[in-house]
Amino acid sequence: FTSRPFTKGSIVISSTLLKNNNGKPNPSPESCSHSIQIDWDKHNLMALPGRFLNHSCDPNIAVGGINEGRSYDFVALRDIADGEQVRFDYE
Repeated sequence: FTSRPFTKGSIVISSTLLKNNNGKPNPSPESCSHSIQIDWDKHNLMALPGRFLNHSCDPNIAVGGINEGRSYDFVALRDIADGEQVRFDYE
């Protein structure tokens, strides 16, 4: 849930990467319940709060690009109100 409002196009979450469950650096060929698939056999495991984002068929954020930490920035697809849950489409 947001702690302030966000305007369409602004960065809502700038995620960071963790090592996977086996201690291997990202990306990894193994997936887990908190990884995001970035290619056929590559999965990134993000730190909190990025790895606990919920899915929605009507999302209010999307992956906006790769940031300096080689993880993802999530941007607002529309204006998001203070206290609103952030959700993205896993597809």
